[in-house]
Amino acid sequence: MRIGSFTRSRLEVLERDRRTVERDTAELGTRLRRSIELFNTQVAAARLLSSNHTAEKVQRLTVIMLVLTLLLGVQELHSLWEFFHERVGSSRSNTEASVKSEGD
Repeated sequence: MRIGSFTRSRLEVLERDRRTVERDTAELGTRLRRSIELFNTQVAAARLLSSNHTAEKVQRLTVIMLVLTLLLGVQELHSLWEFFHERVGSSRSNTEASVKSEGD
């Protein structure tokens, strides 16, 4: 009977070990899932932050482009104004000169 008692005792120990391993495995699985969720949250936060920085840069560049476009547009209008002013001024001078020459 000692062998039977030893075998039963050994089986009980093995069963306790099996339950301990299953419990520890379940706990490790839960920890691993939580770690993965935390990692995914951190990755998502980093992506949002990066996306936000990109959006801010695009916004700044858009404002710069608008300002440059306005400045270049004003400069172009000024150049056109000078060009037409010179043309109108020279036309008036020619008209006045021809009126004077006809009057002489």
